[in-house]
Amino acid sequence: SNTNYMLLAQLVEHINQRPFARHMDEAFFRPVGMRATWVDAPPMPQRGDRARAYVRTSDGWQLAERLSRHYGGSGVFS
Repeated sequence: SNTNYMLLAQLVEHINQRPFARHMDEAFFRPVGMRATWVDAPPMPQRGDRARAYVRTSDGWQLAERLSRHYGGSGVFS
């Protein structure tokens, strides 16, 4: 379940004494050359190299920002 992955991410933060996003970048993504992969924590709507979601409104299409602040079970983009 996503809740278990969120708990695991918090455990990784606690054990490594650094934010989960930074740990994943320094310990996994960069060493294997994954330069376009990141943990979106906190959500970064201004990042230009990620696919964006849109929702239809009465005025047409509108950008739908990622509102979820949790990560571990989600929030990893590549």
